[in-house]
Amino acid sequence: MILDNTPKVRVGILGAASYAAGELLRMLINHPKFEITYLVSETYSGKAVTESHNFLRDVCDVKFSGLPEDPSV
Repeated sequence: MILDNTPKVRVGILGAASYAAGELLRMLINHPKFEITYLVSETYSGKAVTESHNFLRDVCDVKFSGLPEDPSV
């Protein structure tokens, strides 16, 4: 067996409460090569991810963050 020591690709999703982001989350949540590092939603900022993506109810206890006032930060 060959061990694959390549690091996981870190992923952040903007607009993470959308349907398309939900499908992306569905594909990446258990993928061995990706690590979801942040989820951003202006509308759901501070709310649980499961409020817009029920399928994550038993998998995830993360909250959305909002974008900073100055996006260059």
